[in-house]
Amino acid sequence: INSFLVATLSGFLAVGYHELNVYQEGNLAREWQPDTVVFAAFVSFASLVVTFRATNALSHYTEASRHLHKLSALWFDLAIMLTTFCRHATATMEEVDQFQQSLIRLVSVMNGMCLESLQKGCCGAKHDTFHFKLLGMNDLDEE
Repeated sequence: INSFLVATLSGFLAVGYHELNVYQEGNLAREWQPDTVVFAAFVSFASLVVTFRATNALSHYTEASRHLHKLSALWFDLAIMLTTFCRHATATMEEVDQFQQSLIRLVSVMNGMCLESLQKGCCGAKHDTFHFKLLGMNDLDEE
């Protein structure tokens, strides 16, 4: 809403300036206009600054995205490693299967909690923008 108000205000100012310039027969800004060389230098400098800022923001975004994917990959590696150690278990196959399923559900819950804490910690978000699906959350008992 704030950007809409600023855009509306600047639009009205532009229309007012244009109408005043038409009333002055195009002579309103002639004394204020800089030389073409100065204007070209300013535009070149401004475009370099905007390009640098956009490139910097894009590199920060891609680095954060890479870390987020790495976090999910580490949770996956953890689940695979822990379930691999169950191969040589002395418990029955049904108990091992139950343990592995509970383990995968708990890893899913931990991953969802990490992502949710990252979401709420960023920019003071007051509402949930993303909803993370958890594997078998209702199947876990209170232990």
